[in-house]
Amino acid sequence: MSETKELSVLIGFIGAPGCGKTTTALGLTYRLKKEEIAAEFIPEAARQKIIECRIAGIPGNGGLEGQKNIYAADTYLHGLYRNHANSISITDGSTVNCFFYGLQDLDLADELAKYDLSFYIPLTDTAYKNNDANRLQKREEILRLGALWESVIAPLEKENASIIRLNGYP
Repeated sequence: MSETKELSVLIGFIGAPGCGKTTTALGLTYRLKKEEIAAEFIPEAARQKIIECRIAGIPGNGGLEGQKNIYAADTYLHGLYRNHANSISITDGSTVNCFFYGLQDLDLADELAKYDLSFYIPLTDTAYKNNDANRLQKREEILRLGALWESVIAPLEKENASIIRLNGYP
């Protein structure tokens, strides 16, 4: 009788806000579940933090302290899900993303090593819906963020085979 090996896979999506991380991560989770493969979606902690800050009247996600909280929450959740046997855990908020929002002292190679696969979605300058206010109203900021992500991620792709570049939206 052969012993069944348990499998635990952690997949992270990386990219700037509005690039399609959540849409793609949810789509992948759905497709895996449809094929009867054990898959779990882990929503990024930043989404909850932004809601908390808005309720408290604080702009953004609480600045550097808020980002530290987001990093700690994501690290904790990803570790919990990582230890689930026989499952694929998919997050739309890799801890790599925290580097771009104030935690520049992170070792990106160490952060990438936490994930079996990291899917990078480059940011495009094209609104994907007619009512895509984020891209229509903040075009210069979007272009700046996209360039920053490219300057950091492109060299990492060459060193790390676990980063897979996807097409940007649309």
